[in-house]
Amino acid sequence: MKKRRGNTRYFAWFISIIIASYIIFRLIMLLFYSLNIFMIKELDFSGNKALLADNLRMAGASLIGQNMFRVTSSEVKELYSAFSRIKDLSVKRRLPGKLKIKIVERQPVFQILTQDGEILVVDIEQILLSFTEAAISDDITIISVQASSDTLQEGKKINDPFLEQMISLFPAIQEAEPDFFDYISEIYLDGQDLYMVENKQGYKIILPQENLLQSIIDYMDIKNTYSFDNKTIIDMTIENNYRVIKREE
Repeated sequence: MKKRRGNTRYFAWFISIIIASYIIFRLIMLLFYSLNIFMIKELDFSGNKALLADNLRMAGASLIGQNMFRVTSSEVKELYSAFSRIKDLSVKRRLPGKLKIKIVERQPVFQILTQDGEILVVDIEQILLSFTEAAISDDITIISVQASSDTLQEGKKINDPFLEQMISLFPAIQEAEPDFFDYISEIYLDGQDLYMVENKQGYKIILPQENLLQSIIDYMDIKNTYSFDNKTIIDMTIENNYRVIKREE
């Protein structure tokens, strides 16, 4: 019987310690939630290159004055969900009163030219990005698409077969010819053939859609060997060969 009373006493002590620990924890959290030193006074952003820091601060203005331990990462993400160029973000708290927000931006890979003549920009996941959010211009290759601008929405994926084809080839082209897109201002379809416009001299290149990667590699070899003017059309659709055509005035 004495042994049982001893076990009961130890169990009561154990329960008392748990309750006391919980009360202390709640008191500490209450202290954290009430002291002014834990109020957010500054938003510090990192990782943003294209996004305007002033726009980010304006969007997070409602965070100023809130207790940093009451603000959750999901609440901050929801606050910035309207930014199409933000792929992800993480939040850290720094005393006294600083909330550090690390931005992961969506990187534009192509501009797109819509059927109604609007120029927009997309990332590698075919997500439409906002021009107005960016502090720098996106001087990148233009891809013609079939969609009209009024059917597209920032932050949403664009479904276009030709754009999808070019984006699927983008990593392989970058690996094989890292400078290729620096020389190409525009890519579009004309019938079954794919046209590209060189951005320095303005001449055109006609490429077959089949085995496109190898045709691009072959073109770069030609480009690095010869010089062409803006009246030139380089036709690469001839199997294992090419021809140079001169456009008339």
